[in-house]
Amino acid sequence: MRERIIKGAKELFQVYGFRKVSMDEISKKLGISKRTIYRYFPSKERLIEEVIDAMMKPAVRKVLSSLEETKTLPRFFSLWLREISKVVSELTPPMLDDLRNMPDLWEKIEEKRCRVIRRIVSFMKEGQERGEIRSDISFEFMGRFLFHLIVQFVNPNAIAEFEVTPPDMLKNVLSIFMEGVLTEEGRKGFREG
Repeated sequence: MRERIIKGAKELFQVYGFRKVSMDEISKKLGISKRTIYRYFPSKERLIEEVIDAMMKPAVRKVLSSLEETKTLPRFFSLWLREISKVVSELTPPMLDDLRNMPDLWEKIEEKRCRVIRRIVSFMKEGQERGEIRSDISFEFMGRFLFHLIVQFVNPNAIAEFEVTPPDMLKNVLSIFMEGVLTEEGRKGFREG
């Protein structure tokens, strides 16, 4: 039942945004009582968090497991771009508009992104040791730079300002970053990956 509620709520949120969808509308769509929804989710805010979490978890899991499986950083970044693009493409304009006015929810999303980026930074050090990343720039700086690029540009306000889709914004940010930090051999692997 929990997954069914999340799926139904997500479908409504994608069409109308978070704010315009009521718990009544969710219960009506699913043919269940509001009481049933509240048994699983104590508030609409908690349901929204769970919907976002359900959107992010598969990609985050795949990205983090690929850190172990992927032997090269360029291939990893290509996979990361593909997986995260799937997630951000699910964030429709109504959802993004609402996220702009929901700083507490966006902060929780940022916390999850920070954990993933910290893991990626440690992988970047290994990539530097393998010669895939330029050695003249500290991997700590590159990690912080990547984090700030994502925070500054892959967010609802920047996406609205630049009038691009979330996947395009992410692709642009990662391409600019990767072209700058990879060695020539690494860039070749990134383009092929």
